[in-house]
Amino acid sequence: MKEAKWNAFLFTVLLFFFLGRTVQAQIIQGAVIFGGNLTQVDGDEVYGFNRVGFNVGASAIIPINDHWSVSIEALYAQKGAYRGPLWKPIPPDTVDGRYSYRLNYAEIPILLHYNDKDVMTFGLGFSFGRLVSYTEYDNRMDIFNWVEYKANPAINNMEAIGDIRFRVYKNLKLNFRYSYSLFSFRDAVFHWEDLDHPEERQQYHNVISCRFIYIINEKQSKFTRKENKVFNDMQ
Repeated sequence: MKEAKWNAFLFTVLLFFFLGRTVQAQIIQGAVIFGGNLTQVDGDEVYGFNRVGFNVGASAIIPINDHWSVSIEALYAQKGAYRGPLWKPIPPDTVDGRYSYRLNYAEIPILLHYNDKDVMTFGLGFSFGRLVSYTEYDNRMDIFNWVEYKANPAINNMEAIGDIRFRVYKNLKLNFRYSYSLFSFRDAVFHWEDLDHPEERQQYHNVISCRFIYIINEKQSKFTRKENKVFNDMQ
């Protein structure tokens, strides 16, 4: 499964660069990205988008025409889950119900975008992630006897993406994004006090992102496309 995912990733990257070579004399737009993630992990018995993390990086955008474009991003993204203490433990430093799980990824999202009158842009695509590091603190053992993990979190991660962008001022855009894991990145087995059998859970990233995107070379790219159109019409 992992090999298939990364073969798909390689194919998509090659397709992206092929598109770039076929766009006639167009200037590729660059972008700087800064924002954050609100995340939870489905399948960890902790609920709510309570983990806050960075979502920062850069992007290259290849315009196909006035409405369609393809983008590739290089991101540092933090994900995971969080729940604060549920009660004040007595004595201190004992079980308080707190859970903290943070995963840091290097990601390459690839999206197809539709531009609506230079005001709103809609996008769909996939993200390929590589786990850089993670930390986990689990102080919930009062709720269940114990939790068993079959393996460490998977090194590779793939997510589906839905994306919408609004022009705020000139080259600055506000971006909202939703992404969800296509494959489980970890399996957990929960052993509950009141059940005579354990329950298995597959874990998935569930992510809401809010980001600012500053586009570089946007006007020059549009001007070049118009020049190309005029030149092609004259031939």
